[in-house]
Amino acid sequence: MLVNVKKYATVLTSVLALTLPLNFSMEAVALAQTNQSRANIVIAQSSESEIPSPYEQAKADLPEDLYVLYRIVDRIVRSNNIDTRYWRVTIVPDYSAQLYASSAYVITLDESLLDLMGGDVSALSFVIAHEMAHHVHNHLDRAAELIIEGNEHISESDNQEEAKQRIEMWEERMQALVHTLELEADKTAYQYVARAGFEPAGCVQALNILTELPGASHESQTHPALANRIEAIQTLRVMQPSAELAEKGRLTLGLTEPLTYELSEDAHSLRIDSQPRPSYGEEIDDLLG
Repeated sequence: MLVNVKKYATVLTSVLALTLPLNFSMEAVALAQTNQSRANIVIAQSSESEIPSPYEQAKADLPEDLYVLYRIVDRIVRSNNIDTRYWRVTIVPDYSAQLYASSAYVITLDESLLDLMGGDVSALSFVIAHEMAHHVHNHLDRAAELIIEGNEHISESDNQEEAKQRIEMWEERMQALVHTLELEADKTAYQYVARAGFEPAGCVQALNILTELPGASHESQTHPALANRIEAIQTLRVMQPSAELAEKGRLTLGLTEPLTYELSEDAHSLRIDSQPRPSYGEEIDDLLG
């Protein structure tokens, strides 16, 4: 009996001798697999972190002022679902503190206006949105139509006195129209920047900043008095609370991707594409081979 016990003990010892290395090997394999998985995760995370976001890439690609303008236009377009093909933003080396809408979807501003805004992004967003509103509402065309109509009416005058009277009447109509268009652009700009998530107080701040320009506070042929424009914005803020507009903007923003862009060779102009833009090079090759 003792012999059998010893025999079984010997066999058991032999089996343990075989299985223990196997167990250790299995644990080693499991540990190695765990370490490999962790390494793969680290590599994956490292690879992801090395790919810059569209805005990080834009910040690296663009001059600072154009990067800020890109972010403003991108946010306004996407949060307001503005359906245009592109926007062209140009900074000119001038110091007359001007910003204006020209041509189709072109916004031109000079460097002194950027200085005047003093780094207030929300104020800057309002003046940019104001010019965008002029384009979206076709204000340039509406003003041009009245100019053509006025020229035709004045040219039909029988004498200089009649022509003078018609010119005065046309100037009154033109001033009334452009004042209406300016107030309409202000209203739309407030809605744009509120939906985009900028500070609504920036609208009033921008107009207050413009009062620093010589003669800007008073009514002119092209603009209403700034006090009237500020009052209209303040009334609008009560009637259309910015929080409600911002919520609508967030919902729209979540359905879109950052806009693409192309910097001009002189680095003063930026085209921002609201819609995918086909390449002329690819198109010509497809057509002609």
